[in-house]
Amino acid sequence: SSPVDLRLPLPAGGDLPLNMVPVDHVARAGVTLGVMREAAGRTFHVVDPSPPTTKHAFERIAQVAGRRVPRGMVPVNLSRALLNTPGFERLTRSPRAFVDRLATRARYANSGTRALLAAHGVECPAFEDYVGPLVGYVQSRLEARRQRAVEVDVDDPLA
Repeated sequence: SSPVDLRLPLPAGGDLPLNMVPVDHVARAGVTLGVMREAAGRTFHVVDPSPPTTKHAFERIAQVAGRRVPRGMVPVNLSRALLNTPGFERLTRSPRAFVDRLATRARYANSGTRALLAAHGVECPAFEDYVGPLVGYVQSRLEARRQRAVEVDVDDPLA
């Protein structure tokens, strides 16, 4: 929802994997694993086996959204300090936990998960395959919110 010409830096180095998957994949994987006898009592990581870097993900999201790609980066410690500044939370919806997530070097072991799911035809889609629908969904939600705000302004009998 930021202005189209705004070009923000990345709130981390950008070279770490961004571990995210579409919620419909998580649901499909959960249902599939939930009915498998061989999955009983086990723990699974439902993750992208080839996650994009944060830099690549932010650049692609910006491109698909018709926005300028991020420029530069803000070190993680400085990002955390800025987000802890009193009153800053009113300026941004980005929680501090988001910055922490971008700075996580975690790698998840998921070969067992992938093997069980692949046997049932369930595979995590590539980021490139869902970035367009993801951005479209967010844009439609933002537009709906804008429309509601306009309708409230127009229909207010006290205005």
